[in-house]
Amino acid sequence: MARTPAEDKGRTSLSHVLLGVLGKTLIWAGLLLLGFTAYQLWGTGLQTSRFQSELAKEFTSTPETSSTSSSTTPQSVIDSNGIDVGDAIGKISIEKIDVDDWIVAGVSYKALKKGPGLFPDSALPGSLGNSAIAGHRTTFGAPFADLDKLNQGDIITVTTRRGVFTYAVRSVDIVKPSAVEVLETTDPSKGVLTLVTCHPKWTSANRLIVSADLQENATTSDRWTPAPTSTATTTDQASAADTDEDVLSEGWFHDPSAIPQTLMWAIAAVLVWWLGGFLGRRLGRQVRLRTLAVVPFLVTLYFFYENVARLTPTNL
Repeated sequence: MARTPAEDKGRTSLSHVLLGVLGKTLIWAGLLLLGFTAYQLWGTGLQTSRFQSELAKEFTSTPETSSTSSSTTPQSVIDSNGIDVGDAIGKISIEKIDVDDWIVAGVSYKALKKGPGLFPDSALPGSLGNSAIAGHRTTFGAPFADLDKLNQGDIITVTTRRGVFTYAVRSVDIVKPSAVEVLETTDPSKGVLTLVTCHPKWTSANRLIVSADLQENATTSDRWTPAPTSTATTTDQASAADTDEDVLSEGWFHDPSAIPQTLMWAIAAVLVWWLGGFLGRRLGRQVRLRTLAVVPFLVTLYFFYENVARLTPTNL
């Protein structure tokens, strides 16, 4: 039996509605993804800038309490220094590539949001042994964005509470994420600095490693070791003891505690945008009220993206 014109019209109208819904969904999905990309590239930098200011205040307000041991065997100074994950350790400066950032203890996701992080069990900068520091290359201020531009002989300066230490670049190499041997101390009688970031940019397929040698004799061989775990140990402290391969390549949903907050901020963003349109229709001033809703919508969207980032795979 042939379809009537009314049936054809009904089917056409339904297909138009479905296509319209699909089109709007894809447009909004694209805009949200574009916004998330912008957040990753620039929004995360706002967080890091705020953390860097706090680290500067922390570093200048905390008195010198470091160990003055002259032992040739690496030792933990966590008790005498009181260094916890996320604490300021010093500042790294590389004039050639405009790096001037505060270093924190630890390489967990939360620690590296603040700035470059010192790996657990690494020598403290200026000490004998290997001081291994990781840093983001494309997000959270991208402190190590241009490490690939360094050449042999370039100078790296690290300022700590024990003094100012100068390193000269020895080599720039690319290794697999599993090559955690680059973090180890191969010669305990020498002071070396190892900078770690992802390579190439935008991926975590490999690691870019900058190795540098201390230019003056170190008088100590102190290393930073996280405090022993306890019932009060935070997720940040626990993850700080992970290896380079584990921490810098954490997968999806690596921070499950962000799930409820992500949902909460997503609902808040939808409600703010819907409320602006609803009130606009009721009052006959939809455009004006939608414009007023933009600011609170962007605020909620920022916090939504911040929590989504805690669920996506991490990289440098």
